[in-house]
Amino acid sequence: MFALYVLLGGGSPPFSEQVLARELGRHFSTDGRVTVSLRPLPFGGRRQVALSWPSWRVSAYYEEGGRVAEDSAEIQRRLGAAAPAGTADRRGWRTMVFMSGQGA
Repeated sequence: MFALYVLLGGGSPPFSEQVLARELGRHFSTDGRVTVSLRPLPFGGRRQVALSWPSWRVSAYYEEGGRVAEDSAEIQRRLGAAAPAGTADRRGWRTMVFMSGQGA
């Protein structure tokens, strides 16, 4: 399994799972091995985008709120001056999480 945690600043453009699914669907529209779908997250009202191949899947979803603030504070603490600009100011931050694994 692989996970990529992307911290999006408060100034990042609004983006939704629906937009991501539409754009990925457009990008992979000529590859018959790939399906793009929206699936419910197991523990919340949000949805995830599932990008599936016959033996591999990538899921992407957004997180926001207190957990993101805690995570960005931890990044700031660990990296100090090397942390990305604005990491200390966590208002309006969101994350996009990408996870991959075997199986569809």
